[in-house]
Amino acid sequence: MTKTHYHILVNRVQKLRKMAQSAKKQGMSRRAFLQMVGIGGMALTMSQLASKTVAQSPQNIIIIGAGASGITCARQLHDAGHSVIVIEARDRIGGRVWTDTRLDNTPLDLGASWIHGIEDNPVWALVREYGIQTVPTDYDDTILYTADGDNVSDAEIANFEALLDMVLEKIDELREEAEEDLSLRDLIGQALANVRITGEASNALEVALMVGVENEYANSLENLSGYYWDEADGFDGEDVVFPNGYGELFTKMAQGLDIRLNQVVTEIQYSADGATITTQTDTFTADKVVVTVPLGVLKQNKIAFSPTLPTDKQTAINRLGMGALNKVYLLFSDVFWDEETPFFTVNDASVRFLDWLNFYPITGKPILMAFYSGRNQADIEAMDETAIIDEALAVLDNLFDGVEEAYVDGIVTRWGKDPFAYGSYSSYAVGSVPDDREALARPLDGVLYFAGEATRTDHPSTVHGAVMSGYAVADMILDE
Repeated sequence: MTKTHYHILVNRVQKLRKMAQSAKKQGMSRRAFLQMVGIGGMALTMSQLASKTVAQSPQNIIIIGAGASGITCARQLHDAGHSVIVIEARDRIGGRVWTDTRLDNTPLDLGASWIHGIEDNPVWALVREYGIQTVPTDYDDTILYTADGDNVSDAEIANFEALLDMVLEKIDELREEAEEDLSLRDLIGQALANVRITGEASNALEVALMVGVENEYANSLENLSGYYWDEADGFDGEDVVFPNGYGELFTKMAQGLDIRLNQVVTEIQYSADGATITTQTDTFTADKVVVTVPLGVLKQNKIAFSPTLPTDKQTAINRLGMGALNKVYLLFSDVFWDEETPFFTVNDASVRFLDWLNFYPITGKPILMAFYSGRNQADIEAMDETAIIDEALAVLDNLFDGVEEAYVDGIVTRWGKDPFAYGSYSSYAVGSVPDDREALARPLDGVLYFAGEATRTDHPSTVHGAVMSGYAVADMILDE
């Protein structure tokens, strides 16, 4: 089978975004300016935090949420001498980092999977500190199939690439000229208003946008802000995954911390004198509280705040987007696909499972994983697990022989319905702005603090952003 390097439709979107960002920074763009101001834009290094000591008397600190930001913050404050309790609603730690072993006792990440760019990435520093094994992934090593299992030619890909380049460049022009924020779908419509393209090219462009944008930002083109959809920094270097699961890192980081599981917080009362946290089973008091629950939980008003949150913070919660990037893992009795190529994509916008990852090179097991997100997320989440798996298998059955006979078992995620997340990560919805993330991050009364990937203007929607937010809040508390 001939491999087709499908970088245009899978990776080209993100490459162009980084190139555009780098160029704009030379002229002090809106992005560069935003990085210079605000809590969410502050970067912290491990060496800065390692030198912190408790200048005041040790305090009682409650951290709500044992995910990436919560564990990171707790680790720093605990090691600096404070009395720290982490309360977690789930019966496990990790939050949206969740390593599951139900398929053939193989560790598979149902939530976060990658370190995106290892150079100067704080998560990579932690991986080295704790001796966690990783494996690099190559997004360019991808096969593009037609819906019937044929390879798309290099000539066709070149034509698609030219179209995508044109659309992305036009979007950048249009959003700078826009008087108000529009959806990314609206901007794409404007970019194509005077362009005649074939049905085949239109299909390929839509596939590129589903894979490179909707799956990347966990939201639909209709919901994403046309102006701020890609407002984020990135780290250079390889992207890596965890053959033993991402959860190994935070399990090791959490050793020695006081973590109370199955504690569902219902109310937080706070004042300059301290806070009282009520759960479904217990009550805790603290000098300071760090709230690290996902934006989706805050949007659902699952926690009552007394006094109520300030208007700017509540507005930020309401305006920012929260979407779900879901996965379908399928275990087979044997490998019937190209066992060496890590990715393959189906060039058919009518297919709801078109973005696939081959786990055989990572685990040595015949496992495939499909993403679903964006426009398809809510409808698919409403289906039962068997129906979701059957639809994913039907896509594979059009590409390969022997799919049904080889199928053994499967796992489906539904992060949008998860009562302790209501989504995978935050995004810029139409009308939201970077100031919303800064408002979300702003502490209240020197007692109530907020952390998590949604609070970062520089690296939102990532595990490293969550980790950086944990460091930032710990640093604020230790500096007081």
